[in-house]
Amino acid sequence: MCLTTLATCALLAAMPPPAAAQALDLERGDYVVKEYPCTEAPSPAILSFDGRQFGNKGVQCTLQDAGRAGDSYAVTCMEGGDASTRETQRWTYRRIDRRSFSVNGAVFRFCPVQR
Repeated sequence: MCLTTLATCALLAAMPPPAAAQALDLERGDYVVKEYPCTEAPSPAILSFDGRQFGNKGVQCTLQDAGRAGDSYAVTCMEGGDASTRETQRWTYRRIDRRSFSVNGAVFRFCPVQR
């Protein structure tokens, strides 16, 4: 049971675990695979990051710190928040800097995508 205010409990519950937070120290926004111009990237080459999850076209994916082995993470993905679509994948995720990262070898860079 949380001994502080309800709002503080809600914020703490929403935060990723410390190790995951450190690995995900990224600017929030859209990221595009580096081989594509920001304005011409196809949907599969775009990932949005909201501070906790990566998403693309209604699918949200969360790196699970408990499933971490080096740079390899268990990743849980769901479509539209529907638990029946939950799928666990394995991503090799590496943070390059606050505006770039790689997933399974594909390098993504921060890019304010015009949609």
